[in-house]
Amino acid sequence: MKKSELAFSIAFVPWDAVMLFSAGLIAYGIRFQYPSIASLDPATTIYPFTRYVSELGWAVLLTIGVFAWLGLYRTTSIRRFREEIPTLFTGCSTTVLVVVLVLFFQREVFLSRFLIVSAWILSVLFVVVGRFVWYAFQWSLFYFGIGRHRVVLIGSSATHQRLLEEIQMSPTLGFEVVGTFSTGSDQAIEAIRSLKQQRWIDDVIFTSVDHDQGKIDELIDVLDELHIPIRYCIDRIASHTSHLQYSTIGSTPVMSIERTTLEGWGKVIKRMFDIVGAIALIVFTSPLLLIVALVIKLDSRGPVFFRHDDDGKAIERVGQAGEQFRYLKFRTMKERTHRMRYGALASRNARGDGPMVKIPNDPRVTRIGKLLRKFSIDELPELFLVFRGWMSLVGPRPHFPEEVQRFTHHQRRVLTIKPGMTGLAQVNGRSDLTFDEEVRLDLYYIEHWSFLLDLWILLKTPFVVAKGTKDV
Repeated sequence: MKKSELAFSIAFVPWDAVMLFSAGLIAYGIRFQYPSIASLDPATTIYPFTRYVSELGWAVLLTIGVFAWLGLYRTTSIRRFREEIPTLFTGCSTTVLVVVLVLFFQREVFLSRFLIVSAWILSVLFVVVGRFVWYAFQWSLFYFGIGRHRVVLIGSSATHQRLLEEIQMSPTLGFEVVGTFSTGSDQAIEAIRSLKQQRWIDDVIFTSVDHDQGKIDELIDVLDELHIPIRYCIDRIASHTSHLQYSTIGSTPVMSIERTTLEGWGKVIKRMFDIVGAIALIVFTSPLLLIVALVIKLDSRGPVFFRHDDDGKAIERVGQAGEQFRYLKFRTMKERTHRMRYGALASRNARGDGPMVKIPNDPRVTRIGKLLRKFSIDELPELFLVFRGWMSLVGPRPHFPEEVQRFTHHQRRVLTIKPGMTGLAQVNGRSDLTFDEEVRLDLYYIEHWSFLLDLWILLKTPFVVAKGTKDV
């Protein structure tokens, strides 16, 4: 999902609220301030403006909630303004019906039926016109090449040619073809890798089924690895995921794959929660952070934080979509001993099931480092990485680049989202899990994310951490 699409989806909420509130205020003004506009007699009793504004505010919030329930704020790269008009009418009508029912059961005589009817009509008109203005703005950006989805088409059918022509002839559809291939060949794979490296590709669209299945499977694995969304113009959908969305581009029906519910509003909610949670936890644990920093300094020679490799280069871990970020945690080892895990201590690796390295009774670990590792206190500085946006409170484990290089295509799917300080794997077995079991739990989390699942993992984490790890 492009940031511009997410921004437009978010902007619709306050924009709709402004339109609805404006409609309500104008309806009030027509009835009680300028009744001659609608050929009405002056009102004998004026409904209190402050009370009306308060009740109007609640009505606007209700309408926004109904709009959200009807799917008007869903995050998608393909929107059809005409299809939203009936839904906008339904949402406004639902609120008016609720208002009428509330007034009826309150047994309160409302002073103006005209006010209700005019507010209803104006609210529909305002939100429809308001949304058209936003869409017109977005279409104008598309026309000048801003915010378009850059896509590669794979296929050779009549559908392929029709879709290509429609995209080229209608820039306001919001798509731009940056490559087209008849099959999922090695040439296509290399071109897609190059486009991804240049950040010049957003989607791949399969337009036909006449491909070598082995090549298609290989290409889909590569797209999963590169975190490139897939769309289909075909009725045979690969079994790589169960999250399918149907839409159209011009007159061509397509299906797209949603690899995780952490798209759109889920992403916004999780990020807001990360910011608030990180700030709260940093404040709450700040005395502990200061004490640990002091003890590390007194215990052994070297910096407080583990930030640089043995050669002085910054330590990095792999984040969302394979992008690397500078990592930070408390130092638990003797200075300049990190690379021994791949040298003198490589034969003692207890994690031969995967790319990770685990040294039991690690001689590099300092006295205080053993305690910090046992209760995961060394990872508390990751809160600053969460606040910065490189990590999340909950997610898969952050891995070293050299570990990720040994991942299989299937295992690279854990890079779909940001790594986390804790996760489903960490609270369900922790270091006792094999790497494949850890990946399986992480992928389950990615595909079934919910805010309640995050809360459950966070609430369970302190109890798991309190037990400590077996080997440090």
